[in-house]
Amino acid sequence: MSRLRHPLVQVAVAFSLTAPWVFVYASGTHLGNGVTVLVSGLAVLGASFLLAWGAETAEKDVPRAFAIAVLAVLAVAPEYAVDALYAWNAGAG
Repeated sequence: MSRLRHPLVQVAVAFSLTAPWVFVYASGTHLGNGVTVLVSGLAVLGASFLLAWGAETAEKDVPRAFAIAVLAVLAVAPEYAVDALYAWNAGAG
């Protein structure tokens, strides 16, 4: 079996897609618009793979419908966070 086919290598690759965005956010570095879009897009791609693999793994321990429901909530949670931020800022201003 090839080393690249090992599941932990694939998880590490997906995690490494998210790492540059975490570093940029934590360091407070300001990048150009194009680079920001590229780094953010790769981070979203890596995070989506990690969420999907987590849901598939959870299906072995919990009912499938519950695992998919948790995945759906996690997928839309950032949208609700942005809406809550806009509502909070609108009320403060």
